Amino acid sequence: MAPESPAVIARLAAEVRRDLSDLERLAGQAAYGQERLATPADFLVVYGVAKVLHDFYLACERLLGHVAAELGGLPVEGAGWHRQLLDDATLEIPNVRPAVLSEAAARLLDPFLRFRHRFRTLYAFDLEAEPLRELLSRLPAAHTAVRQDVERFLAFLDRLLA
Repeated sequence: MAPESPAVIARLAAEVRRDLSDLERLAGQAAYGQERLATPADFLVVYGVAKVLHDFYLACERLLGHVAAELGGLPVEGAGWHRQLLDDATLEIPNVRPAVLSEAAARLLDPFLRFRHRFRTLYAFDLEAEPLRELLSRLPAAHTAVRQDVERFLAFLDRLLA
């Protein structure tokens, strides 16, 4: 393998670690939001939870975008780039990098990708608590799978720097 320079790999590892830390914070905020939605929730609670769910996927997407920019992947542009980025993350690119995410982790993220689009196209008053509760119930498994896969990927980056 002929990777980028050590400085590029070290920067990528730092960015991925920061993004992983952001995911941890967002998972904690989602858990808090789940408690708040357990009771009849007002408009701002519903919107706040929706924003956290949106941001959870945004953090995943940002992490995957950093990897794609440095270690193979299509440019993030065009109508289907969000789906392509997630799909590309499951690919091992021979002599470049292993898969960033397992196919199982990508499947767990799929509802969050769909919600990302929905959140961006709805008005706040169109959001409903029940679909958010369903998505919140899926977040712990998605978060755990992504964290485990990304930690494996970080171990790969660390080996490149050793």
